[in-house]
Parts: sequence; C-alpha cells; structure tokens
Amino acid sequence: MQFQGMRVDLEWNASSNVKALILGAGITLEPTNGHFDFRSFGGIKNNAGGGINGDIDLTTLHHTANDAYTIILELSKSY
Repeated sequence: MQFQGMRVDLEWNASSNVKALILGAGITLEPTNGHFDFRSFGGIKNNAGGGINGDIDLTTLHHTANDAYTIILELSKSY
C-alpha cells in the first residue's frame, strides 16, 4: 500500500456508512511499512448496522494535483 499526500477512508457501505480503516492522512507509507495483516484476531468485522450489503467504499480526502494511492485488498467473506 502506498499513499502520497492524501487520506483514503475505507468504509463499510450501509444506510449510513461506517469507517473500517483510515489510511494515509498526508503521509507517505512505503510498501514495507504500509502492510496491515488483521488475521491474528479474525479480521476487521463489518459493524455498519442497517442496510449493509458487503460493499467497501473508498473515499479520498485532502487530495491535490499529483497525489496518488495504490491499495491491494485480500478479502474473505464469512457467513
């Protein structure tokens, strides 16, 4: 995961979206320290409440010219 100059919010899609993870915030994350692994505690749970459909939304904030991001997600759905 790499960020340059902006923030990206990963949100659970619902009637009212709920933030799952906030990334970036105007700092640079290099691939070696921009790796998150949540398997040790069972992953991030979708706690969005009403109207959830399993979608993940990405919202960018504070972006300016030449800002960029790359996000690679490995996901599994649990029932």
